[in-house]
Amino acid sequence: MGAWRGWASGRRLWLPLLAWGLALALVYLRWWLGTAGPWAPPDDEYGPSLRSFAPFVGGLVAIYGVLPAMDWIDLQAVTHPQRRDTLAVGVVLVAFAGVAPLVRWFYEVSDLHRLFIPEVIQLAPARDFLVSGLHTAAVLGASCAMVALLGRRLGPAAGLVCYLGMLTVQGYRLAPGLIPRLGDPQSVVSVIAALLTALLGLVAFRLSRSGTRPLIR
Repeated sequence: MGAWRGWASGRRLWLPLLAWGLALALVYLRWWLGTAGPWAPPDDEYGPSLRSFAPFVGGLVAIYGVLPAMDWIDLQAVTHPQRRDTLAVGVVLVAFAGVAPLVRWFYEVSDLHRLFIPEVIQLAPARDFLVSGLHTAAVLGASCAMVALLGRRLGPAAGLVCYLGMLTVQGYRLAPGLIPRLGDPQSVVSVIAALLTALLGLVAFRLSRSGTRPLIR
């Protein structure tokens, strides 16, 4: 436990907790809100919704919270903390990927949401919330790979490029079998690809010593 306390002392662990709480509240209260944009044809209204965007952005903030505020904190550590960093980022990935499915479960066990959600809003099926969580896991895993590529400062922010890339592929249906739109049929290949992206992102994060040895310096 002493080693974990030493690891936590150099990190802003309140950020992941705050980001997760805010993401959960936003998805619970306004999951359907979204916007169109250049990631889809002009006559198409496909775009990100808070159901996926809020957990993704919250996950990026949480990754910044898990990483040390200054690199010298790790350099002076008696034991290398990269294994703990990878474990913590893995927990972040699972926690934020689980936001949308957790909200959908809340809707099932309680009618409290009817006080906040307009009656005209039709509750999406549980499958769509699960797929949103899967997409969140994939883009957060890609963001971890960006940390391995660009380092701790730019890596998490570069995850936004991964998210926009996913939206563009979905919006223009460039690879419907591999990265389908939310609401389209999800193949076994697309599910495996999303899980592999998350896993390989964590592996790259660990191999780069949690961004202290990025590929691009």
